[in-house]
Amino acid sequence: MNAQNLVDAYKDASVSNAAKILNGSVAFSSEADVKPVLAFYNDNPHAHVDARDPQELGQEARDGRLLLIRVENDIVAASSAFNYSVQKNSRPSWIEIGATRALGGFGTYPFMIASQVIQECLERPPENYIFANIYADNTQVLHLLGTKTGWDTFTVSDDSKLEAAYSGKKSVSPEEMSSWLWLRSTPNCLPHQARIVRDVIEKGCFINTKNPEQPVHLKLDLSGFALAAPEARRKLDMLAEGTFSDFLVQNGSQLTCQEVMDAIDRNGVQAFMAEYVF
Repeated sequence: MNAQNLVDAYKDASVSNAAKILNGSVAFSSEADVKPVLAFYNDNPHAHVDARDPQELGQEARDGRLLLIRVENDIVAASSAFNYSVQKNSRPSWIEIGATRALGGFGTYPFMIASQVIQECLERPPENYIFANIYADNTQVLHLLGTKTGWDTFTVSDDSKLEAAYSGKKSVSPEEMSSWLWLRSTPNCLPHQARIVRDVIEKGCFINTKNPEQPVHLKLDLSGFALAAPEARRKLDMLAEGTFSDFLVQNGSQLTCQEVMDAIDRNGVQAFMAEYVF
């Protein structure tokens, strides 16, 4: 389904006496998604979404690192994760969330980003933190990523190792990088994002309210969504509320994603909290 199809769906809803219901799904990518992913980005360029190397994007799709939302089996939203490391072929020192593109006006952006942060932390937590960069004039995404998704702003030049790793991989100068806005998700941001993900899982849908009298409901098939599985839900709950969640809000900016996930995986959050005196 392309952008025009979604617009047509809204028109259908506006002349109906009841809400329009569309069938959708959310899942992380697989090998079968490589061609559809590349076609989606090729067919839906955006001035604020830089083109990614097709080989790199295809490999991220194979590795399950794109979150895909579909409507009637067609991709309408996608976002990917990319590694940056101090040493080549080592565990990621940082992870970038980028190439985020969404059609349709369903307000999926915070859920997409939050889902990717949680999934990356659970599956391959970086030694440091997760980050993104946006153009300085992209105030809409600054609001979505900063205010709604709960990320913190930072100055990339304050992290010289990240600056060097990013500059080397992307072949951009530190001067150009300094003109962008940079945001990051350290563990203090995890509780809010866990609640975003959990809320969508519990509702099972997105709702477009462009026409409040006849909203468009995007009903989600969550059967292929890894974060809806029982063990992931247990970890989501630990991050979303309770003593450990409160601890992360207060102290998480001084922790790494790796430290937090190690504590969760070994069921040692109480000992972990007792160990850290800030």
